[in-house]
Amino acid sequence: MRAVEDAIAALQIRSLAKADAVLVSVGSGGSMTLDEVDHAINRVRNLLPRHCDLVCGNFVDVTLGDEMHVSILAGGAMRSANE
Repeated sequence: MRAVEDAIAALQIRSLAKADAVLVSVGSGGSMTLDEVDHAINRVRNLLPRHCDLVCGNFVDVTLGDEMHVSILAGGAMRSANE
């Protein structure tokens, strides 16, 4: 799923590893299955620390056709490795 990998790369994995809260939004033109949504969200979840709160959502936008769009917002990336 290239959309997930592109979204992760744009954030830099280091910021996800230190995040306190993350929002993941997955969208497509309507042909995406729940398994594909779950796969995209779990790909991000596997990069997060245990203490991180994760909020997920998906949407349908028929103008996307067969494309998948993934947006990731990470917050609280201020913890040091000792915390």
